[in-house]
Amino acid sequence: MRKKHEASISGTGEQARRSIRIGLALWGLAALTLGAGIYGFGLPAMFEPDSPDFIPFFDLLALVFVGFGTTHLGQGLVQAARNNKHGLSALDANRAVLGQVYRGKVRTQRPLVVTGPYTIRLLCESQAYANVNDDNSSSKGRAIRWETSVSAPASTLSSVGIPFQFKIPADGLPNRRGGAVEQHAIYWTLSVSAPMNGLHYRAAFPIDVGASESEPDDDDDDNGDGVPPAERRKVEGAFAGFVRPESSAMRLLRFIAPIVGLVLLGAGAHNVADQWSYGRDGVQLSGRITAINPPALEVALEGGGAGHVARVTKNNTWRIDQSVRVTCLRDGGAKRSCRMDTGSDRWIDGVGTLAVGAALMLLGGWLWLRRRARSNA
Repeated sequence: MRKKHEASISGTGEQARRSIRIGLALWGLAALTLGAGIYGFGLPAMFEPDSPDFIPFFDLLALVFVGFGTTHLGQGLVQAARNNKHGLSALDANRAVLGQVYRGKVRTQRPLVVTGPYTIRLLCESQAYANVNDDNSSSKGRAIRWETSVSAPASTLSSVGIPFQFKIPADGLPNRRGGAVEQHAIYWTLSVSAPMNGLHYRAAFPIDVGASESEPDDDDDDNGDGVPPAERRKVEGAFAGFVRPESSAMRLLRFIAPIVGLVLLGAGAHNVADQWSYGRDGVQLSGRITAINPPALEVALEGGGAGHVARVTKNNTWRIDQSVRVTCLRDGGAKRSCRMDTGSDRWIDGVGTLAVGAALMLLGGWLWLRRRARSNA
């Protein structure tokens, strides 16, 4: 028996609109985060790394929101444009059953002129549910459990059909009957893509995969799944012998971690080098504040001479004629370029930033090595 599935323009259009809404919401959260930081701590704390008030947490949090928001917004806009360009795609395939061959064709509304082969991907994902009480439940994000792909030549006439054939593992996870897997919802997806001039072609179809050919399509049982508890499968142990694919979150982290780590390494190295320069060439002196021009101060040094402190923390209340301790660099015979003594605070900030940056670089490197090892497996 064969079934025909269609991905309608309206369905994919709604998915595109949802991605755009999520992207705009995340951009709004980024703006609120920066606004809260500016309101609570001021501009130097948010945008001036050399300032003693600099707090990178809000900037990094806003950067995360912007990154995810840009991803969703871009996906939505691209999907909307792709829908307008490629039109409707339809799937015609036999019934998908664990342990059997799943074959069929994907047809496009109009012939496509592609610049490379078609890639057809079959993907299985799971979503765990944890019971909160008898009436409610909470769910986690989807996790990729298994995937495989085949290709079709670029000369394939897409309006006639892009053929595919897969052998679905017998120890996989069915989703035709929702209760067949304990505490998990299972999602199977067939996707097709091909490079084109301009927007590449992509289409995706939800697939129902059964545990046996004789299963009915609909369940009329009182419990809603029709599967005895003893026959329900477990996620653990499924797809034995196959390497578990990399999740989308790990894929994103693999790209972001080295970039953020490199930025933090640069900022930390700058702070440490600056502190080391003051520690090597600086002289600790006492003085009194003679002028306040935020964020700078002018200091009359004991023993003669004047010092200029370019940046001071606004967390302290500064006043004229206040006694301060400063570390100044020599400029010829005068001691002019100064900074307030903060003990080991600047060293801790600089070294801590370096450590976080190095940790992110190591994490990114490990994720890339793991991906290469999985590709060679």
